Amino acid sequence: MTGFIEHFRRPPWRALLSISAAGYAIWLLGLIGVLPATLCAGGVDWPDGADIWAGIEATLTLNSPSSLLTAWSVMLVAMMPPLVAAPIMHVQQSSLVRRRARAVTGFVAGYSIVWLAMGVPLGLAALQTQAAFGRLAFPLAVAMALLWSASPAHRRLLNRAHRIPPISLFGMRADGDCLALGLDHGLLCAATCWAWMLVPLLAGDWHFGAMLATGMVLLAERLSLPRAARWRMPVAMAFAVHLREHLGPLVSNRPHG
Repeated sequence: MTGFIEHFRRPPWRALLSISAAGYAIWLLGLIGVLPATLCAGGVDWPDGADIWAGIEATLTLNSPSSLLTAWSVMLVAMMPPLVAAPIMHVQQSSLVRRRARAVTGFVAGYSIVWLAMGVPLGLAALQTQAAFGRLAFPLAVAMALLWSASPAHRRLLNRAHRIPPISLFGMRADGDCLALGLDHGLLCAATCWAWMLVPLLAGDWHFGAMLATGMVLLAERLSLPRAARWRMPVAMAFAVHLREHLGPLVSNRPHG
């Protein structure tokens, strides 16, 4: 366990986890009213059982496009940085020292373009799900995410995300490779994470807790080693079972009274 924790103290983990913590802090400050409400989940009111077009109209009436973009951006800053540790390490190690900051910037730009664009289809999917299922939308989203995580298709995409192509050392070709890597990794990340990203969007008042839980699930999936593409227990459930096996004896042996 100590060695596992030490892993997260190495670069770029410290920086990425710090950025993620800052994103969660900004969101939390929005929830308690320290920052404008447009930065908190309450600023996006998913209607219960309403028509999809009425839901879109209500959302755009209560929130300007800029506030929705800001809220989505803060959500991404909170949840996504730990997921790109491996490709960022690859970009840094594959670049000349004087080009490393530029290379990482190119990768992050490509990755961010994909996820900023994903806000539209995911938001519409959340609205449609809420309109169709009402209060059942959130548990159905969780069930769908678990089913997707257990599927062979998810594992194939996750295995592909572990394969990072080489990048060039010099000039515009190196810049293009870093941007292309960011776009490609962003698309693979979106393809693997889409179902889990719907969970916090449908969590209502539990949005912040759902963000934290989803972020941990996605990180656990990303850290899992490549495996054969077949139906298997979702990483989230396997991690919960593993945690219970290790913490169960500690809890049962605690003195009472």
